[in-house]
Amino acid sequence: MQRIGISIAISLGVLLAEPTVEQLVPQPTSYVQDTPAVPWLMVRGDRQTRALRRWYRRHRVADFDQDGILDVDDACIQESGSAEYDGCPTPDHDRDGLLDPYDTCPDVPGVFGLGGCPRVDADGDGLFDVDDDCDDVAGEPEYGGCPPIDSDNDGIFDLEDRCDKLPETANQYFDDDGCPDQLPGDLMGALGVVEGIVFEHSSGRLRPGSGPALDALAPVLAAHPSLVVEIRVHTDRRGDDRYNRRLSQRRANSIRNALRRRGVRGPLIASGVGEQEPIASSETAQGRAANRRIELRLADPTG
Repeated sequence: MQRIGISIAISLGVLLAEPTVEQLVPQPTSYVQDTPAVPWLMVRGDRQTRALRRWYRRHRVADFDQDGILDVDDACIQESGSAEYDGCPTPDHDRDGLLDPYDTCPDVPGVFGLGGCPRVDADGDGLFDVDDDCDDVAGEPEYGGCPPIDSDNDGIFDLEDRCDKLPETANQYFDDDGCPDQLPGDLMGALGVVEGIVFEHSSGRLRPGSGPALDALAPVLAAHPSLVVEIRVHTDRRGDDRYNRRLSQRRANSIRNALRRRGVRGPLIASGVGEQEPIASSETAQGRAANRRIELRLADPTG
């Protein structure tokens, strides 16, 4: 009877004894990954796995990545992480360098300055909204992304307009500065119909009597070398239109050459108008004489 009791006690002791880890670890085929060294990767819910986890907790074993989370509870045992992410590092799903907890747009790559969100150019003007003072309307970088402004409506934008509150006087005299102006007195006297310049009959050759008029005109034009002056020569309606146009062009060239010889270095345009712009009737000698004229005017420097 005593032997029977001893046998029962030994049997109960064996049954109640705590299993060793070798007994709990199953064959590699029970693992999600075929790696016997990491049995905690076994399928969750497996009875042996639960027993193995209890054994690890009881004996406080293995924190391979030293992140304070035991390997048995650590989903990423080879990388330090946090309990919030089951022992894995804080994720950066869009891989923009900003971790998800601090990323306003965690699913779209962005930039740090916008909280992890991408740069946006809503108005398509090439300037990102964060730098665009007018992000709802296309503009220019020089104006902070806003449309150019012309406060005085003179066709010159404020950034280039020296007088952005006063309109430019369109007289071909420094029209690009945006300021109102008046032609100098000497220049005003030189422009318009020029008297005293005459030619040989049906020729582009200047008569000697033209010298005084050219001598008086040259220093005035030479004093304003930045201005573009157009020399326009007209004829009356007698003769062929084509002939008159060629004649007037030869005469315009002769005046330009004469002014060049007298020191005018600024741009001069020689234009032979022919009979196309009469100012009087060609039916009378007086009218024809008025139509045969030479005019000087300021031209647009941009052409």
